[in-house]
Amino acid sequence: MTDLLIYSETIGPRLQYVCKLLFSAFPQIQITDDLSQLSNAVRPTIQYGGSEKISPNYLWIPASGLLDELNIKQIDPELSWDGDLPLLFPSAGHDLAGDLFSSVFYWASRYEEYLPFDADIHGRFAGKLSHAHKHKYLDLPVIDAWRQRLFVRFNIWSADNIQYCPEIQWTFDIDQWSAFKGRSLLRTIGGSTRDLLQGRLEAVSDRIKVLFGGKSDPYQNLEYLQSIANNTGNAAKIFLHLGQYAEFDKNTVIDPSEFAEFTSNLDAEKQLGIHPSYASNSSKDRLQKELSKFEALTGNIASRSRQHYLKLEFPGTYRGLMHSGISEDWTMGYADLLGFRAGTGNPFHWFDLERNEETGFVVHPFAALDVTLKVYLQYTPAEAIAAVKRLLDISAKFHFPLVLIWHNSSFYGPYGWEGWQQLPNEINKYCAEVRAENNCVNS
Repeated sequence: MTDLLIYSETIGPRLQYVCKLLFSAFPQIQITDDLSQLSNAVRPTIQYGGSEKISPNYLWIPASGLLDELNIKQIDPELSWDGDLPLLFPSAGHDLAGDLFSSVFYWASRYEEYLPFDADIHGRFAGKLSHAHKHKYLDLPVIDAWRQRLFVRFNIWSADNIQYCPEIQWTFDIDQWSAFKGRSLLRTIGGSTRDLLQGRLEAVSDRIKVLFGGKSDPYQNLEYLQSIANNTGNAAKIFLHLGQYAEFDKNTVIDPSEFAEFTSNLDAEKQLGIHPSYASNSSKDRLQKELSKFEALTGNIASRSRQHYLKLEFPGTYRGLMHSGISEDWTMGYADLLGFRAGTGNPFHWFDLERNEETGFVVHPFAALDVTLKVYLQYTPAEAIAAVKRLLDISAKFHFPLVLIWHNSSFYGPYGWEGWQQLPNEINKYCAEVRAENNCVNS
């Protein structure tokens, strides 16, 4: 594979971040502001900015100035389309219809989430507010699509030889360790009463059987969750909620010996992560207590997380996680919509926009959540399967594993999930069929 040369009159941390994000597959990327470096260039070369094109052999991308700035300003970028791909900060007379590098920075840095917005009931930036949703490209991983187009242009990839091999990374949030066990007498009586009043007689019967040892708790299904993931060749990522009981934190007490039994056949260090409570998002002390619980329960120090209720506030949430020793987060996605919140399905380093610097903190985007499909979008199971299949097709086209979030509680019919229990297996089946059709090598 060849090297890449990028010329810009100015070089700063934002440009360096974008080039690394887009072109990390190149063995070497040279960014220069020295015109003499261009004189003998025979490698692929990008000219970023400038009043005129230096050479007809270079790819000339307009520079809007966003990458040279040091602060955050109120912007709502205009949109243009370069063929079938969107670009922000449009400009005529160049090889591309807009400033690709500033577009990538805007998407990946989550620039719009640093600006004032009308938060939802949980204080979140909703997908419906995003530039991508408003302009109808949220279901497109735009950064990955542009990377692929540039690689084809530079003959790094051949458009005719790109293999179509879908891949799934299942992740599971354990909001409640058990449906019936580990609850106080008051919660048990309250839950039983609600089940009776709402006609959930199967749940009433199951609660009695579980509490008297005649049946396993329906939420304690880690072995089954692992089997779903193992069928894809990628081990499950499992996130544990260990916060105190509160309005939006409904966890139950986890018995350590019982937990050890259920997790004996998984790699805790590689598979387990913490699911910081709703309340911990605004309390460092709570987060530290939950991390201590995680270490005592699993024997490992938590390195990965996903926020409960997907509560993500920039830059505070990621700074707090980093300060607490977390090195990667899996919250990057929306609760209300499907798609690619940061414009990519690939992991990437977080750029702290307030400090104007790249960090070593790794962000893992997801594209679909079971609650989004059922509650927010109110899909039927058949509609949900079709939607995830579309996302899987997109992820295969642009070569990244599709990250999905399901809950351990989403397999229990009496609590609203009747007809949804087999969705993960149906999704896996579709993935396997497409891989077989395309002669994909199993990982």
